[in-house]
Amino acid sequence: QSRYKANPETEIFWEAWTAATQGTIIKYDGYLKTKYKRKFIKSYDLITGEMEFEEKEIEVADECVDVLVPLSELFIKDFHIHDIQEQPAIAWIRYLDKDAVEKEFGQYKNYQYVLDKGGAGTYQSETETFFYQRWKDRVEAENDYEVIKYYNRFKDKYNIIVNGVLLLSAPMLWGRKDKVYPFAKQIFEPFSGRPFFYGNSLPNANMDVQDVINTLYNMSLDKTYRSLNPPLLAGIRNKDLLEMENEKIGMETTIYVEDINQVQFQRIPGITDSEMAMIKWVSQGMDLGTIDINQQGIAGRGVTAREIVIANENAKRIKGIFFTFLTDLWVQKTKLRILNILMNYTQPKVEEIVGPEGAKTYRESFRTILVEGSKFPTGETGMLAIQFVGTREALPTQKELDIEEEKYNLQGIKFQKIAITSDYLDNFEYDVQVIPESLYQKDSAEAQAIVQEKIRTMALFFPQIFIANQDILFGDFIDAYGEDPTKYNLTPPVPMEIPEIGGIPLEEEGTPPVERGELTPLPPLPPVGRPAT
Repeated sequence: QSRYKANPETEIFWEAWTAATQGTIIKYDGYLKTKYKRKFIKSYDLITGEMEFEEKEIEVADECVDVLVPLSELFIKDFHIHDIQEQPAIAWIRYLDKDAVEKEFGQYKNYQYVLDKGGAGTYQSETETFFYQRWKDRVEAENDYEVIKYYNRFKDKYNIIVNGVLLLSAPMLWGRKDKVYPFAKQIFEPFSGRPFFYGNSLPNANMDVQDVINTLYNMSLDKTYRSLNPPLLAGIRNKDLLEMENEKIGMETTIYVEDINQVQFQRIPGITDSEMAMIKWVSQGMDLGTIDINQQGIAGRGVTAREIVIANENAKRIKGIFFTFLTDLWVQKTKLRILNILMNYTQPKVEEIVGPEGAKTYRESFRTILVEGSKFPTGETGMLAIQFVGTREALPTQKELDIEEEKYNLQGIKFQKIAITSDYLDNFEYDVQVIPESLYQKDSAEAQAIVQEKIRTMALFFPQIFIANQDILFGDFIDAYGEDPTKYNLTPPVPMEIPEIGGIPLEEEGTPPVERGELTPLPPLPPVGRPAT
């Protein structure tokens, strides 16, 4: 839930697009917590436009953030180290306006000493600044600020410098035993030769093939154009006449020549099938490196499960290396997100309380994280609540937890709650695995077709197993459609017995005789000796 405030499919699309077009993608995963002054309207007169408001300082952001870092903003120490976590040092340099800088760093102690290019702000001694005279040359406008974040995991340093003023000098925040950089990095495809930090982009990888295709296209277009407007061949006896008429040739121009047999169009053949085949053959090399018909969504000839599986496997094979790198990118991002959650979400929130006489007190409150769709030990699916507390003495008793769970259960909500101390997860080591099918939008038609074909085949060849395992097959069927089987009533209804009187079933009121199984009486036979009429 900390990541998917936006559409994850859109996030994956832009990551894939950036990696393919630039060759390298870098994501910053950190935590943003800032306060800002906001004006709250107390009253507003629609007629006169007069309003009354009050200004309060509130938390603008208190959440994990995931930022796409442009390649021009990240500076590394060694180009021949491909793993970003093995870099000796990293500097992230951005140029932001005043509002963005105040939102992120306005609460820092030394922010009051930050000057703009025009010199506005509180003066600080030049001996306490970094490159005081040089940052002015790099900043273009007076409202621009140079923000430098310096990371060194081996020396355990994390510094923030804004316009030459040191705002923060601290050890690395990410990681406990082994420090890590808050950056995830991946490439589209590697360069040949020794390891290199940056990757090869899709346009650069297909540049040679694209040059050949462009040449063939241009030659074919030129040949087609010349075949539509061929030059005129004329004998030397008609040279003077044709040169004079050539200046005013139009759609209705009449040219008189001495010998018509000495005037004709040059025969230029149009583009042939072999030339078109050559263009298609060269284009196939580009398709194999980019997108094929399966990835473009072109439907096949049938709708069988096997055809869907084959189409998906072909698309996966073509995207193989790229999606392997993209999977690793999400592994890196998820590991960083776990560190940010453990570092920030387990800490208490401090609230300032102002007493009646202006006395200020502070109160700490810990978060309770709700995890929807959790599977309980009983096999049921519901909501799991994880409550953090400061000390072991503050842990709620089992009876208190049972009472809170029962409140939700009475409302029809499957609910369980646990409580742990804020430092309980500090000594754990975490490993992350990304299931490849969850990285891209899985074709639900494939899973549904496989289950349906399985059920039909089992009912045809193994009817006794099909009848004896209705609950299991129903669970597989519902899972293929992404639904919760617990919301269905799996107990079959008891058949109603129709009471009988004297061995004859009672008739339902309003039921027609035919539906009741009643026989229609035949007409009487005619008298003997008389013809039937």
